[in-house]
Amino acid sequence: LPPYCFFTVFALSALAHQMQMESVAPKNIFQAKVSGSLVHLAIGGCLLTITWIGLFYLFPRGEMLSFAHQASNQRIMGFSETFRLGEVGSILDNPMVVMRVRPIFGSSPVQNQKMFNDTLLRGKSYSAYNAGLWTREGYQSHVVQVWRNKGVFEISEIPGDNRPSAVLEILLENTDPPVLFVPAHTTNIITRLPYFLAESDGSLFFERRRTGMEAYQATVKLGPLNLNFLHFVPFSDTPTAMLPFFSTLGISEPVREIADQLASLTPYIPDRIQRVMEYLKTNCVYSLEETPSGIRDPVAYFLTSSRQGSCEHFASAMTLLLRSMNIPARPVSGYLMSEWNEFGQYFTVRQRDAHAWLEVYWPNIGWVPFDPTPASRDTQSISLLEKFVGVKALWNKFEAWWFMYVYRFDQSVQAE
Repeated sequence: LPPYCFFTVFALSALAHQMQMESVAPKNIFQAKVSGSLVHLAIGGCLLTITWIGLFYLFPRGEMLSFAHQASNQRIMGFSETFRLGEVGSILDNPMVVMRVRPIFGSSPVQNQKMFNDTLLRGKSYSAYNAGLWTREGYQSHVVQVWRNKGVFEISEIPGDNRPSAVLEILLENTDPPVLFVPAHTTNIITRLPYFLAESDGSLFFERRRTGMEAYQATVKLGPLNLNFLHFVPFSDTPTAMLPFFSTLGISEPVREIADQLASLTPYIPDRIQRVMEYLKTNCVYSLEETPSGIRDPVAYFLTSSRQGSCEHFASAMTLLLRSMNIPARPVSGYLMSEWNEFGQYFTVRQRDAHAWLEVYWPNIGWVPFDPTPASRDTQSISLLEKFVGVKALWNKFEAWWFMYVYRFDQSVQAE
């Protein structure tokens, strides 16, 4: 695009020069020839620019001509087979765009922003803990042939959940590892992919990542989940697949003591979960300060000494406290939607929006997400340029225009 913009500016300048020269009689033949050559060049540049723009919008690029090549996919951190406390905090200054999420079939832009702000985008979960390191042990994967159901992948819905639904379109950049991020409380996914990989924890992956940006839709339930109608029925016989999430291996004695104190306040499982949430938000604060080296158990240090940490500390602490109460839980890594582009009417999700929370298993219902990190969490750094009035608004306008009419312009957008 820049060469064509240069040609356009040059052509307009040459035409203006020719008009000025024609108003004055040329002094010699050489001057007249140079002037005529500039006119021909200007006309050629204008025709080339017009032709390029016409071809671009009449015949938008396909997958083979995508701007993002497989070799240039972007590496995202925090989604490997291990998850170490402090990992998310170290990447919160990275502005790289991971995806954009656009509400469709929804309400007004203002209502969309309010409804979907702070939506959790699930990536991976973890099972085993040891000295500040989580691993994905015991998970198995299988191929889901989505094409058999016309591109629709159904996710189990909570019985009796009468919350209204809306649709989000996720426009995922060419990232590695090839995680397919799923918004919290999703009931189904619609994709053009013929198949993808699904693991036993519900994590989804591209089996063969295509070049360029991947677009898919998710139907989600709106608003917080009402836990009053979720009756926690204890397992009569714990399934083998659930044993890792009851495991107390790696949980230190100080963590167990805090769990016993909180459990003694109420015998009911939902109340115990709420007690742990309130305890963490009341006694601990959000901070990106790193844990000092030499600490054997960062979670115990977080709960008993520093009482400050990042989202991984809050999620890990609540997971281990619940497991100490014999409540199945696991931490999850993903992203948090918070940066709204009012001109493009979509959320921009960057690497610095990486987040961690946890899921608690309800028998006969499934995994329910909980986020114990205080609401004061603020990961968006503002540059000096953005502090000037109007600069950020102008940039959002340009980004929205570039994204919708240049970067994303393909057959699907042309059809819309």
